[in-house]
Amino acid sequence: YLQHIMEQDLLNRVPGGIGICENSRDKVRVLYLNDGYYQIIGQTREERGTDQTRELFKYVHPDDVIRIKELGEALERGSDLESCDYRIMCGERGYRWIHIVSSVIKRENGVITTYCNYTDVDDAVRSRAKLEKANSELNTQYKRELARRKEMEKNCLFTDCFNVTQNHMVSSSTQQGKDKGKSEGEGKGDVKSDISKYKLEDVMNSSLDSIPLEEDKERFRQVYDRKGMMERFERGEKDSNIEYRSTGHDGRLHWMRAATSMMEDPTTSDLLVYTYIYDIDEEKKKQLAIEQVTDEEIE
Repeated sequence: YLQHIMEQDLLNRVPGGIGICENSRDKVRVLYLNDGYYQIIGQTREERGTDQTRELFKYVHPDDVIRIKELGEALERGSDLESCDYRIMCGERGYRWIHIVSSVIKRENGVITTYCNYTDVDDAVRSRAKLEKANSELNTQYKRELARRKEMEKNCLFTDCFNVTQNHMVSSSTQQGKDKGKSEGEGKGDVKSDISKYKLEDVMNSSLDSIPLEEDKERFRQVYDRKGMMERFERGEKDSNIEYRSTGHDGRLHWMRAATSMMEDPTTSDLLVYTYIYDIDEEKKKQLAIEQVTDEEIE
């Protein structure tokens, strides 16, 4: 009896939750739980009751009882160390997440005696669950955005993707789907290194060379300005469209539409901008003709 009292006193001096349990043929018996365990629970021994074995079944969340049973089964199969997270009722605080590490002390006559360490991990588990949910929602949103961008790529002359944060090109493809990086870098090592040297202002300036009218140049600059992109994204303005006139390969002025769409990379949180260039010359000329006729009828 004196040795038993001394063992309990020693366990109560150990910081954190400690328990001694016996496992025998699908039955679990709690021999002792130290003061640190009850501090984690937030209730006294008297409030919790004298039958400590109920800690494993009466107070454990119904959905988590299987976790405790699986831990015991693993010990019975020969494992000497097992752990799991489970929820347990903690008085007025409701269910809280506890982490248990169960280590075998001895095996004798079919009875397994274990030393258990209990840790309150409620905040960590709940934070992890929130993070996983947020990541899942972000990935879903990201996939939805990619599907939308694939739709936007239809009928466009070419599309580019820029990492605005790092200020370099990520990808570029023509209407035929030939990636510039791949065509330039085929058989030459890293494809990304061939296109990542291009900055947003490089491509913008190159495009401005084919835009003769100053009013169109100014609209183009405003949309493709890197600092302006970041500011618009902060305001929640993720998409933009402009129409402008550009000199085509045939030497004629063509009406063009430039559409941009911005989003955060779910992995790095860098700001990405996707640009889509469309030739809308026939569509625009029809629109202008209709507007001209309408104006004449009004006059």
